[in-house]
Amino acid sequence: MARQARGATQVHGWPSNTAEPWTDAATVNVDVDWMDPEYIKRMPFKPHDQTSNQIWVDIQLGHESNRELLLQTAKELKGKG
Repeated sequence: MARQARGATQVHGWPSNTAEPWTDAATVNVDVDWMDPEYIKRMPFKPHDQTSNQIWVDIQLGHESNRELLLQTAKELKGKG
């Protein structure tokens, strides 16, 4: 199946008819299954998928480092359901 990426046609992820090398046109989707906000902020790229693994969410919410984030979020969402 062909798709458009940066103006080049790609078939099965390999660009064709483009002046740039395939390594420049290639993209990688990263699925992050870790809920530590500081870790995610330090990543040199933006994750495309962050699944909800409830045990990791529960463990991470219990960390003191997330106390202010949790309190601020609760204040912002208070009364919104």
